[in-house]
Amino acid sequence: MEQKKFNYIKKIKAGNTSKIKSIKKDYLYSNNKKIPIVNIKAGFEKYNINEGLKEAEIDWLVKEINDWLYK
Repeated sequence: MEQKKFNYIKKIKAGNTSKIKSIKKDYLYSNNKKIPIVNIKAGFEKYNINEGLKEAEIDWLVKEINDWLYK
């Protein structure tokens, strides 16, 4: 049986989760709109995630990430 070879290498960025200090729901304000975001603080870095998610989805995502990190 001939072995198949794959030339595809997926690049991912990995980090140290111990650097994460907080994950919470926050808001961005733009054109009189209140946009819910996931706000992640890791050391001196801040990351905001929205990707068009609804507020209930942001709430769920914040809970799931916190449960995963601090379980």
